[in-house]
Amino acid sequence: MNAWVSAGIVPVFAAGNNGPNKVGTPGGFPHSWAVAATKKDDTLAYFSSLGPVVWDGVTYIKPDIAAPGYGVISCDLGAGTVSNMGTSMACPHVAGLVALMLQANPKLTIEQVRNLGESTAIDLGTAGKDNKFGSGRFDAVECIKKVLTNASLEAAFAAYDRALAAEVALVGVQSSSPLAGPLARSIVIRCKSLDDGESRSLNISVANSGSQAAQKLLQEAAAVRQGENLQN
Repeated sequence: MNAWVSAGIVPVFAAGNNGPNKVGTPGGFPHSWAVAATKKDDTLAYFSSLGPVVWDGVTYIKPDIAAPGYGVISCDLGAGTVSNMGTSMACPHVAGLVALMLQANPKLTIEQVRNLGESTAIDLGTAGKDNKFGSGRFDAVECIKKVLTNASLEAAFAAYDRALAAEVALVGVQSSSPLAGPLARSIVIRCKSLDDGESRSLNISVANSGSQAAQKLLQEAAAVRQGENLQN
């Protein structure tokens, strides 16, 4: 799994069909994205393996996310289609979601993929991430909306860098910023509406590709966002 992650491959695996028994490998590896199976009423399929798992003395919540895995129509070995069940039927749904996310924004890292997928999932069972459903049943529509929102903000930060560079080239360093200033204010306002998963994803992107000015702007936006959260 370490080799996969190093190569940029998102390791999506079935949680296993052992019911009350623990999530097995490779889904149980810390770096794996383990998928639980749900039924059409969003209850957990009876066979879906549970967590937690322990690696090197550290306890991890598993599975990580859930998807439909009961009564799923798939291709039959001979011909035609067949209704099947298992976490192996749930896992391809999440692999497909990853493909959609990377199509919407090819620059996403594995950590961003997981953050966005889990932060937009429909929370089931115990509030928060738990050892039955993980972060919940994935929501493809909401997830891709968030990916596109983040991609748009990444572009805005890049535009802010270009605007600053253009100002310096045209008029030098000024006490006020007529070109980049309005864009900076717009970015701060847009960042206020991000949830925690989106904010983490944007932080990673700006840290990886943004200038010092862009990173400072992101810190200012985070401070404003945190202040509003405290007020609420």
